[in-house]
Amino acid sequence: MEINITELFYQCEARLYSASKAELGDDAGKITWNNACEAAKEYNSLDTKEKREAFKSFVRESGGWNQEEIDRWSFKELNALFIQWVSGDMREAGLDVPSPDWEQYAKESGAGNCSSRIWRGPDNEVYFYIGN
Repeated sequence: MEINITELFYQCEARLYSASKAELGDDAGKITWNNACEAAKEYNSLDTKEKREAFKSFVRESGGWNQEEIDRWSFKELNALFIQWVSGDMREAGLDVPSPDWEQYAKESGAGNCSSRIWRGPDNEVYFYIGN
């Protein structure tokens, strides 16, 4: 499933939602999680039940959480995790800059050097792929 992330992609500061202990100190996880929970009020990329269920399946398949844990998440928590996931992929790929180099990203993701879940469509909208 394709999720349109254009607003999130161009307006968020990915480092606020995905940063390491080296960048933010011992509380990096707590800081980025709290930031993502706050941002979840504004960025609602998972705006349909179908999108939410697709992301839950994606997260479950990652192996980080079991179904029972996932089922307990509120919409805000699910959306916050989506923001963190997208932000992490943006940072890993070097797309968290004002003018991303889409050609370089295509080369790097094609070579397996970073995630290839983000792309810019012919409509200049930006999408995140949830699936295998």
